[in-house]
Amino acid sequence: SDAIVSVTARSANDAGRLPRFIGHVRVPFGEPRCCYEASSCGYILYHLLQALNVDCQALFPALSPPYRAL
Repeated sequence: SDAIVSVTARSANDAGRLPRFIGHVRVPFGEPRCCYEASSCGYILYHLLQALNVDCQALFPALSPPYRAL
């Protein structure tokens, strides 16, 4: 069975750190799947992740249904 592991990271705006971070995720968990917010900054991240052969999908917050507390 496939386990879902959520990893959230924040870093300085330094594209050079991304390959190392992806390597740290791949070793224990396998191939990562990522998402990014659809924006001009997110599009740059998309291209960086694609260059590392990482599956990446866009999220569109304006099209997401509103969150409702139960």
